[in-house]
Amino acid sequence: MGDVHHVPVRLIHAWTPVVHPGVLAPQINMAEEQRLHAQVLNHAARPIAEYPQVHVDTEVIIGRAAAALVDASSHAGLLVVPRHPPAETLGLRLGSVVHAALHHAHCPVAVVPVL
Repeated sequence: MGDVHHVPVRLIHAWTPVVHPGVLAPQINMAEEQRLHAQVLNHAARPIAEYPQVHVDTEVIIGRAAAALVDASSHAGLLVVPRHPPAETLGLRLGSVVHAALHHAHCPVAVVPVL
């Protein structure tokens, strides 16, 4: 963790709202959506609470996850991205966000499995 090297940890959660809600996507309450995404980020930050000496910044970004992570990587020493299990047995083993991070990040990338 960051306490060994005395470096801060920055957690980012990016999401893209539905621009044109319709039959399949009902009207969205943006304040409620932002609250829900903040909860996701806070849940991800829980394990770091075991290390109170580590400074953690959290940020919810409205935008494409891949772009947000690649942008954040330009100011990072290491970019850590989660690898979710593939939904299907065929096709890519890595999602598009992980793929973009691996190919476009400005720093080393660690891909960790989500349990």
